[in-house]
Amino acid sequence: MQNDGHDTTVDYAGNWTRTFVTPLLNNTTFMNKTLLVITFDENETYTIKNNVWTLLLGDVVPPSLRGTTDDTFYTHYSLLSTIQNNWGLYNLGRNDVVANVSNVFQIVANATGYQNVAVDPNTIPFFNFTANGFFDPADETPIPAVNETAPGAGGQGILPSLKGTNGSAIQPPSTSSSAAAAPSGSSGSSPSGGASGGSATTGSASAAASSKSAANAHITFSTGSVVGCVFALFAFTLGLVV
Repeated sequence: MQNDGHDTTVDYAGNWTRTFVTPLLNNTTFMNKTLLVITFDENETYTIKNNVWTLLLGDVVPPSLRGTTDDTFYTHYSLLSTIQNNWGLYNLGRNDVVANVSNVFQIVANATGYQNVAVDPNTIPFFNFTANGFFDPADETPIPAVNETAPGAGGQGILPSLKGTNGSAIQPPSTSSSAAAAPSGSSGSSPSGGASGGSATTGSASAAASSKSAANAHITFSTGSVVGCVFALFAFTLGLVV
């Protein structure tokens, strides 16, 4: 809650990030076909569509792309689809197979031949809004069944263990049972805040004060120094195709 900037400041989180990441960038054992992703989860103003800063670091970033900006539309689901595409893995049958929110990072797509989709900015939803759903006692809705037919970015289809009953819709618990499970003296509501991994509006230092949902990401390719605040670090190692 401190190193990710949630309860501190951009400067605090940025200093921690530099201290943590710089030795990794100088470690030839770690930086061996490795992609390090630094990202935020959401902007601070929920009435503005999410647009977060993300940085890709590592020896797999081609020299021609270092220091450049990629304007392809990505979301946090792109992290999952990129991993699936790179290693030819099964998908999970949810938003990781929805093409307009799961574009593969272009540096991997270039190597695998994967075709990303162009997304109309006018169709981009407000990913920084909290949605009604399974854990919302005021408007409970089921977790939908998985998509068993989508090939996904890995081209392998859905994870076999999610087929059939395991991938069916899950009905939410009743409000009464949710309330009964709450600790004594608690209203049964979920605590607010909490760093979940990744985002803030580009150029907005105050965005480091909040984290809850999936987000859009414009990626900056670089091998230079790490700047800004971080909510999440992801490292992909062991055999990136690029």
